[in-house]
Amino acid sequence: MLTALNGNEALQLIERESVDVMLLDMMMPGLNGLDVLSILDKKNLHIPTIIISAFIDSKYKAEALKLGALEYMDKPLNLNGLLQSIEHISENSSASLK
Repeated sequence: MLTALNGNEALQLIERESVDVMLLDMMMPGLNGLDVLSILDKKNLHIPTIIISAFIDSKYKAEALKLGALEYMDKPLNLNGLLQSIEHISENSSASLK
């Protein structure tokens, strides 16, 4: 498991490490979740992503999904729901590689 404190760190980690699933907070210092997704999209890097946010706004959710996020989960998180989503994403990613 890799951890980044902000969007810039996340982008640096992605360039150095293989990432299977990314949990991305919408509101981070510096680059926010949409900024990170937009940069990844421009670089044609498609990492299965779950956006997590305490900021509930359908505009942000729609934009995140448009930029490639697979899910948008509200805080406080339902841990079981998050784990199920990660498992589902991992299984589907593995199946597409076969």
